[in-house]
Parts: sequence; C-alpha cells; structure tokens
Amino acid sequence: VYGRGAVDMKGGCAVNLMVPRVLKAAGIVPGGDLIVQSVVDEENGGNGTLSCLLRGYTADAMVITEPSSDIGLGIAQRGAQFFRLKISGAGGQIEVKHDLVNPIGRALEVYRAVEDYSLMRESSVSHPLYDPLYKTKAPVGICRVYGGEWPSTVPDACFMEGSIECMPGEDIETVKESFKKYLLALGLADPWFEKHPVEVRWFGLRLESAELSAAHPLVGEISRHIERVKGHLPIVGGGGGCDLRLPLLHGNTPAVIYGPGGEHAHGIDEYVEFEQVMSCLKVIASLAADWCGKAD
Repeated sequence: VYGRGAVDMKGGCAVNLMVPRVLKAAGIVPGGDLIVQSVVDEENGGNGTLSCLLRGYTADAMVITEPSSDIGLGIAQRGAQFFRLKISGAGGQIEVKHDLVNPIGRALEVYRAVEDYSLMRESSVSHPLYDPLYKTKAPVGICRVYGGEWPSTVPDACFMEGSIECMPGEDIETVKESFKKYLLALGLADPWFEKHPVEVRWFGLRLESAELSAAHPLVGEISRHIERVKGHLPIVGGGGGCDLRLPLLHGNTPAVIYGPGGEHAHGIDEYVEFEQVMSCLKVIASLAADWCGKAD
C-alpha cells in the first residue's frame, strides 16, 4: 500500500485498531485492560504519549507499532537533539567580496568538521543491539543550510541545522557537551574561528536513549508469538528516536517496538507491506489474548 505515512506509521495504526476487533470477532474477552492509544507529536518529542502516561494510561506491557518489520523486534532507542549552528562572517557588497569574510564558505568548513566528528563517533561507540545491524549507529549530521538575503550581498551569517544522536546507555547531555567543545576547538587552528566561534543552539526535538532488558518477560513472550506466526524467532535490535523511551523511563511500563515494515519512510513512494500488516496483527492479537488472559 503506497502513500505518505503508509509505513510510518499508518500501517501500525491499522494494526492497533484491528486488534480489539479481531479479539471480539473471535469471542475473546480479555481478562485485563486492553488500551489502544493513537497520539500526536512522535516526530517532534512525544508529547502525545507523555500526556497519556501523565493521565495514568500505563500498563504492564506496551507494543509500539513503529515499523520494525514483522521479523524485527526493537527493545531500545537512540537519544537525539536538534541543533542550530551560526557561522559568523563579515558581510557587504559583492564588489568588495575579497575584503570580506563570506560565512557560507566558512560554513562549508564547519560542515566538513561535523562530518569528521560523525566518523569519530562511529569509530568509538558500540552497542550489541546496533553493531551488527547498522552502518550508521550514532547519526550526527547537517540537514539544513540557509543564509543571505540578496543575490549580490555577502551575508553576515550562515546557519546550519541538524541532529546529533546517542546510543542506549549514553547521556544525551554529555554527548551534546562533547559536540559543542569539538566545534569550539576549531578556533585552535583557525584565527577567524578563534575570534568568531561557532555558536551552538539546541532547539526542538530532544530525546533520551532507553533500553528494555532482553531478559524481560515481554521480550520472550512476543518473540514466542512471532515465531509461531512467522516460523522463526525475530531479529532483536535497537531503533532510532521514537516514543519507546517514554513508557520505559517515565511510565513504569515495559515496552517494545513491533510493527509492519516497508520502504521509503518520510519520502517519495513510501509504502507498507500489506502482508506484514496482517502478520503483525496476528502476532499482537495473540499476544494480547495470552498476556491479558481470558475473563472468567
């Protein structure tokens, strides 16, 4: 099924909505509460899930149907923080550009420095849930660049925005501080950056990293149901930034990520595999029936 948001995560929402209908159609009345949550703001911090937790909607097990694929099971997530860098220059008319400092050119140097920092991070961080599965384990990158107001005027500043992430077990605040110190150290080798250091601002998205123990009963129970439906045990790993951390860290609720997969999330020709929607539905419905038990 193609469409914007199909895999991330309308497919998962469809599974959630169908689980109680499937149980009802099968004549199964759960012995415990079965709660379906559909929330906002997952992409920008998770205030929807947090609001539910603060209102008391917690549980002894939660399945977040973010796209993991029907053979993947996520038990951890990375932390993340958006950042904005200001690179100062000396602006003016283009006719005197050789007497000025174009911040766009200096921003290219900062971009390369951030790419070098990213490689350093990849070479130094390690986690068993990520090492065998990810080419990029701890992303750091510039994803937006803007500067200038007129085609014939050298700007006074250039801005770059991006995201820095941390592994489960790392503190996002510690990683942020290390990144900031690295950028300030550009002034050790460049007189311009010594006098005009890169300004770092944190904004928007901020996520802590989190991890559920692989030994938790929920991991074993859902793995058993996946094996029954798919014929083999799932690949257990960690995921990117999502709402998983909120029930784990702030809701006293064990949680995992398990939802139908596809390709091209957030992009052109995004799609979800309908067969995975159905297999995930079977897994979660049978898990809910067994976990909650049957009413007397």
